[in-house]
Amino acid sequence: MSDFLRWAGDMLRRFFSTLDWVLCLALGALMVIGLATLKSAGGDSLVMAQGARFVVGLAALWGISRVPILRIRS
Repeated sequence: MSDFLRWAGDMLRRFFSTLDWVLCLALGALMVIGLATLKSAGGDSLVMAQGARFVVGLAALWGISRVPILRIRS
């Protein structure tokens, strides 16, 4: 169990140390503004659907960012 916790802590430390915080804040602000606009124009069901799409998009963004650049270029 302690090996898993050590591994998970190391993964989280590496993830947060390589994160571009300015880009994350800008992206988060755009997402909040978009959801607020959608809420005022459409309603709760549209906001929930768009929020789910944001989560899928962020997961894809993170997954693609983990691919080495040499693999992408080949």
